[in-house]
Amino acid sequence: MFLIYLLLGALAFLNSFNVEIETQAPKIPEASSQAEQAEGEVLAEVAGISIADLEAPFSKTGQAQLPNPMHAFSSFKAAYGGNTYIYVLGGQGNRPLYNTVYRTLINPTTGNLGTFSKTGLTQLPKGTETHALVLATINSKNYIYMIGGDGDKTVYRSTIDSSTGEMGPWTLKGQAELPIGLDTHMPAVAKVGTKTYVYIMGGIGESGNDVRKTVYRALIDPITGNMGTFSTAGQAQLPQATYWGRSTQLVINGETNVYVIGGSNYGTRYNTVYKATVNPTTGNMGTFSTAGQGQLPIKIEAMHVHIASINGTNYLYVVGGDTGRTSSTAYKAPIDSSGNIGTFTTLRNSTLKTDEGGVFTHVIGGKIYMYLLRGSDDNNTTDVMRSIVSGSAITGSNKKIVASEDSYARKDQPNAKYGGSVTLRVDADPELISYLKFDLTSLSNKVIDKAVLKLKVDGNANSGSPLSKGVAVRSLENITWTEATLNYSNRPTSTNSIASITGAKKPGDLIEVDVTPYINQKPGKKVSLSLTNYGTDGIWLSSKDASSGKPTLEISYH
Repeated sequence: MFLIYLLLGALAFLNSFNVEIETQAPKIPEASSQAEQAEGEVLAEVAGISIADLEAPFSKTGQAQLPNPMHAFSSFKAAYGGNTYIYVLGGQGNRPLYNTVYRTLINPTTGNLGTFSKTGLTQLPKGTETHALVLATINSKNYIYMIGGDGDKTVYRSTIDSSTGEMGPWTLKGQAELPIGLDTHMPAVAKVGTKTYVYIMGGIGESGNDVRKTVYRALIDPITGNMGTFSTAGQAQLPQATYWGRSTQLVINGETNVYVIGGSNYGTRYNTVYKATVNPTTGNMGTFSTAGQGQLPIKIEAMHVHIASINGTNYLYVVGGDTGRTSSTAYKAPIDSSGNIGTFTTLRNSTLKTDEGGVFTHVIGGKIYMYLLRGSDDNNTTDVMRSIVSGSAITGSNKKIVASEDSYARKDQPNAKYGGSVTLRVDADPELISYLKFDLTSLSNKVIDKAVLKLKVDGNANSGSPLSKGVAVRSLENITWTEATLNYSNRPTSTNSIASITGAKKPGDLIEVDVTPYINQKPGKKVSLSLTNYGTDGIWLSSKDASSGKPTLEISYH
């Protein structure tokens, strides 16, 4: 299988006004708008239905409905605290605009959607529609950004609790605004090294008659999570002014591919599919091109787009939309190992009129469910519907990788070397920083589904710690250090925290840390991590040279 993944857990973006994210809380969010791969039993192809088609028409049976008729909302799917939810933000029902935030729980056994509820969710500061929604994990915190919408240029930020999925207060403080007010614009996001960039493409300006082809880029501050200044400098612009188009993305072999699909310019609708690649060094958006991309069979705007992996092949789904009237047609196209979109064919059993809503897939027990938040069918609806995708699920493999090198560095003994020690030590007074290196070259061309760092507290009576302020797990770009030469004076440094260890630990305890979002970007490579204590509660951990409890990455992949 070719290597393909989508910045799992670190970030996500608006995808036909819906975002797809998977997380394994209470750790850092994982998964997402990526091509979601089914796991478990093999599903039989239904007679007369091709792979990746719907086995039956969408149905409301067993699915809770939206509280109000609405369209032009944003939505995303994410898992927190072991539960998977779909969130719905804003939208309208023939005016006024909604400021509501709802979520529904996907039943982990039946796959049915429960009641949409506002409980634990801070409502939006104002009514809004046609905004861009971006999610990112920065310095171990989950942020959600609402950008523009309804001709506005403001950027609001909130946080999402990793354990409960509850949403905190929204704030403008510290968030750069868009250069102009926009709506129906298209976002993308890319992780480049330790930097996270947000891109805003096209849309219609605040004057109401200014359709744009601009591409803006902003850097999210790696410490505070604040949105930086938006600029067109260095960014390739769209080939044509576009609003009501859709964007989605995939990361293939470390490169972020951004797709812009359909849209219009005041009644002139497009059937175009453009692809651009984010420069993996500078983070600049590359040239948009239709070369090698299958084009839509019809000219359309305001449709739902989604990417899912079926039988090991990634498919782009385009559902509904507006062709001058609300469309009941849906299409699917395969995506090859270079990220190119293939020929579109009609999606069987999708016959509902729908636009300005959302579509998702989710896997339970080997079944691949597709959910449709219908939005508009020329009128607002409360419809929430579900079908099953025809295809097979791939059973993954597991691998344990012990640290290839490890050591620690001590500030008050800057030239001392501790490679070969049976313990790794982490403290703030005196400062002790531990370092780990793992070789993932055996996972070349694999898709990593989950990665857990396992550490064991040393059995020495003095090894435990209350860890009142916790330990940061940081990623290191420097992989050239060796345990034989590492000391405090030549230590590699990093401010990019990817996870944290909290709570009292006693000798012999096993510590498990979900590092999927970071490791998912590194299959086939060597990776380095450091452990830094926020407080003075020192802790000793078993090293690779200990008789047991060696630092290990446990990885599930396919």
